Amino acid sequence: MAAVAPAPRTEGGMDQPGAGPQKPAAEDAVPREAQSWTFGQYIRWRPLPWWLCFFGGIFLLTKFQLVYNDSPCAVLGTPDPVTSADVKKAFRSMSMCTHPDRIRGRLKREPTKAELRRGEILFNRASVAKDELTKMLKMSRKKEVMCYQGEMEMAIMACFAQAGSMLSSLGMGDIFGMAFDLFWNIVTFEAGFFNTLLSLLWLGFVFRLVKQFVMYLWTMGIIRGFVALVTTVVIGPVPTLINFLFLPVIRMAVFINEFLRPEHSDAQPAPADDARVTAPPVTDTTPSVSYTAGLAASTAGVAVSKEDVLRLRQRKKRETDEEKDKKNKALLAGAAEATAALKEGAPAGLTPMPEGAWACVAWAHKEPVKARQAAATAVQFDLLLILTKPVIPLCMLIASGQVWNGLISSMVIGHALRKWVPQMSYEAHHLLVSSFGVVHTLLGVSASQVEDYANREGTKVLHLAWSWSFKDVLSVMHMCQLGATVTAMSSLGNEPSYAASFGAGIALRMALAQDTFRSVGVARMAGDWIEANMRSLGVSMDAAEEVVVYSGGGIGDCAGGPFRMLFGEGELAGWLALTLKVWLMLMPLLSTLQWLQRTVHAGKMLGKRWKMTRFVQRLVLFLLSFVQVVMLARMELNASNGALANFWVAMLFGCVGESLLSTYDIRGPVRQIVFLRGMPHTAACLRLSLAVKLIFVACYRGRVSSVQGAYPGLKKLAGGKWREAAQAKMPAAAQVLVVGAGVTGSFLAMMLKNAGVSVRVLDKAPSPGGRMSTYGLRGTQTAGDFPLDRDNCSSASDLGANPVLARSDMGAQYISTRSRADHPQLGPLYEELLREKVLRQFEGKFEGPDPYGGADVRHFTSPEGFEALSRHFLAAAGVQPEFGTVLDELSLDAEGQLQLRVSRDKNVAQESLAGPVIVVLTQPVPQILGQTSEDPLRGNFLDFVDSSLLEDLRKVQYSSRFAAAVFFDAKFKWPYDFTVQYFTGGDVRYVCHDSSKRGATGESMSSIVVHSGVPLGVELLEEEEPFTEAWARMRKDLATKMPEVDWASASATKVVKWRYSQIYKGIGGERPAANWVWGDEEVEKAKPGVVTLFRKGQVLGLLAGDATAPTSNFESCVYSAHRCAAAVKAFLAEVDGAPVSAI
Repeated sequence: MAAVAPAPRTEGGMDQPGAGPQKPAAEDAVPREAQSWTFGQYIRWRPLPWWLCFFGGIFLLTKFQLVYNDSPCAVLGTPDPVTSADVKKAFRSMSMCTHPDRIRGRLKREPTKAELRRGEILFNRASVAKDELTKMLKMSRKKEVMCYQGEMEMAIMACFAQAGSMLSSLGMGDIFGMAFDLFWNIVTFEAGFFNTLLSLLWLGFVFRLVKQFVMYLWTMGIIRGFVALVTTVVIGPVPTLINFLFLPVIRMAVFINEFLRPEHSDAQPAPADDARVTAPPVTDTTPSVSYTAGLAASTAGVAVSKEDVLRLRQRKKRETDEEKDKKNKALLAGAAEATAALKEGAPAGLTPMPEGAWACVAWAHKEPVKARQAAATAVQFDLLLILTKPVIPLCMLIASGQVWNGLISSMVIGHALRKWVPQMSYEAHHLLVSSFGVVHTLLGVSASQVEDYANREGTKVLHLAWSWSFKDVLSVMHMCQLGATVTAMSSLGNEPSYAASFGAGIALRMALAQDTFRSVGVARMAGDWIEANMRSLGVSMDAAEEVVVYSGGGIGDCAGGPFRMLFGEGELAGWLALTLKVWLMLMPLLSTLQWLQRTVHAGKMLGKRWKMTRFVQRLVLFLLSFVQVVMLARMELNASNGALANFWVAMLFGCVGESLLSTYDIRGPVRQIVFLRGMPHTAACLRLSLAVKLIFVACYRGRVSSVQGAYPGLKKLAGGKWREAAQAKMPAAAQVLVVGAGVTGSFLAMMLKNAGVSVRVLDKAPSPGGRMSTYGLRGTQTAGDFPLDRDNCSSASDLGANPVLARSDMGAQYISTRSRADHPQLGPLYEELLREKVLRQFEGKFEGPDPYGGADVRHFTSPEGFEALSRHFLAAAGVQPEFGTVLDELSLDAEGQLQLRVSRDKNVAQESLAGPVIVVLTQPVPQILGQTSEDPLRGNFLDFVDSSLLEDLRKVQYSSRFAAAVFFDAKFKWPYDFTVQYFTGGDVRYVCHDSSKRGATGESMSSIVVHSGVPLGVELLEEEEPFTEAWARMRKDLATKMPEVDWASASATKVVKWRYSQIYKGIGGERPAANWVWGDEEVEKAKPGVVTLFRKGQVLGLLAGDATAPTSNFESCVYSAHRCAAAVKAFLAEVDGAPVSAI
């Protein structure tokens, strides 16, 4: 079969459609010689087309983030399939090098503040991953689940299948109808003048591409086209993969080979030999432009005569801006356009892209400096457009309060980037890329944040919170495409990588976040100054610490990570991580050596015009690249890292991707399509990709229900009908709903009820008290009683025929106060509680380092246990709480009504509360945010919470510990003269003779309370049955510390687990103020005691409790209740217009 001879390889596979048939000028037209294709030409060993590699890179990088970095299995390092035991074991291993109480032992020294903070962030990340996996296991109702089962691939296939089914269902009438509607809309300008104009431009562009593609297929022929397609699909992946893996090694070898040659300046022609492909001698032949070469945007056959070169060099006429733009566009387009550009003054010496990986890498230009500058001139607009995409909307938002979209703003921005930005050098482009690598993750602004900022009244603060997204994947691939374009335009095959320069900027930001740097006083002061000035401009950077966190130096590197997820806890994972690190380091190391070599060359030419600028630029680039290599050498890949470190690794993969794309001539219309130069379809494609990602992440993390609620159309995809909850008779709607009957909730209910406000109180426990609950041992309980796994314990006052033999405070042990006796709020309260004998003065003795002691401190206990406090407040309010009732879901509907889903026993009820209504949440913050698998609060209410407040709430942390109540018979004698003893080490940290502490009367048995330390609580927190092991270890420690007590003779033992024992970090990650006294305005300004979660119409959501207060004790709960009552009063007065009684 006769066919046109194939042109030189330009795109690594099938000859690509794109540029279409080029009509050469009469003087340049050279007839093509027809040849017959041999069998070997049909099955050529050639890689995949570059655009397939590009889109494959997008897919792999997206999967890399979702599956191997951000998934809970990757965070904990649990391989498939995952069981509950695997999750707990992995979390326990992670806590050994991340929990603040474990870091000291891990480092064998006192950790710095920055190290403690880094460990806390990594521990929180592991906690969230553990909760997500636990939720997945519960939802699957199986003993094991798979981390990943191809959800992303199936989602993409489903999209294609749905698109195919839609197209196949269209008939000829539908097609003609759509065409007529389109024609009518254009003729009548129904979409507006500018939109119609854009549509016409877009249709013209699509028509030109379709025409070129059809003509290309017509020229190729049916048989040849089919065979080329099959051979590309079958053979192409193998050489592509080989090139991808070995090109970094080849590039390093080519650089070393050049370095070992005699030294030469980059301003002079490089010596040529067989290993390095240089521009051939300029001849008088005219270029032969083949049709397929034109389609592939190749520069094959481009040459000009020596006389033309001399004549061009003699011209001194200054080029106009239009001529420059025309020349740059021609160089970007390639092929025939490049021929004309060369004749009009483009740098001579451009040669076709060589064949073979080594030849492509060794590709050289006779004048490298001029070639780089010409390429930099042509790609500057593309470079600025890529880098400034996140900056321009942000500047608009800060300057004008809104983002201006549309044709006019796009034209103004494009004109400014082309005309107003001065031409920069090749080195300046790399510096610009590095600079944006530093600030890239500081410029994340979501659509909801823009809307909130625009609609906010008063002082506006724009919160910037970056997180991995699809646009970051595109930024990596754009760097790859940019480097490949510059390579093709400059005819230089082994240049420093643009992706490596961007990665150097990311590495610099990570270096600035290192513990050694952050602990320096000057750095900390500079950071505070920058933050304050940004705040004055109305900009706040949220979650900056979470973004830059990394594993290494003994913190976070003992467990977790994608390699452990893939290969388990063996040496193989460590060796593979080391191998990957060495491979990823090749390209950054090559860039470092290249910039060092060029810096030395520039240093030898100092004194000449502009040489100092070039020397400084190259020196800075060398230093940045060197920092990147050092950071990569220190980084632990076999561990779980933060979002910025993962993005950096993705950019390092992008360096290798750029190395692969640089072996193609990617210029031409295909590149323009892939580049997404503001085409109308760009936003649609982005929305589609983000929607696929949203569905995948939701399904992967077990959040199908929330996605179905947001997108009702997905009900059918989820399969099955919605489960209807059983309806139960519940009390009528109240004006204020308080969730939690602890001290805060019960005291708030008393204050509101006394002010005439209707109050309803829910609590999941069978009795009030919360973390101040009391356990009562009754006559039927036998020795050795170990209860079920519970976070709070049975009530000491539960109804029953059997008498209470002894009580024990399982939570708070005594109330300490530094307040004056005449304090306006606390003074009357303490007087009442002492008068009613709810409290009594503690008269015992402390032994050991009492953390709550002091000469000005008074201590109180409760004879019947501290649960009596909440019962007293509720009784004074006349409120009967709904015990054993869980608030499962809290949502706001479109009409502004509050939708509740509550459950009690096996009954579930859906309630709708119309405003004005207030819901006050006092339960632990992780339950409110849904970060725990135990009674998480679901619903869409978090969608109405400010993003910056959500970030502050996610920083709240609680300490965890075990508490044991040990009961002895009446013969037992306490062998010590003290009542309470604290210990500084071991599994036991606190022991108290509880009966003596409370001054109990009427109890026939004695009780001793034992509290573990936080490390034991963290270690056994996720065990299914931790009580036996916890008590065994505590008892072993007690035998050493208090051998005088015969612990084996105890009549009964009660062990409970306090997951949320005390506030370790409050809102915003701030530590509690240990010596706070009510009235300290400076402290209370930062800790208001109540936080507004959401407000929509006549519905208000508040958060109260010690998480919002200055510290975690009884007085902070009372303080929070007072502040919350004031907020309720103000809201009701505003919406009702009627005054509320004094609170």
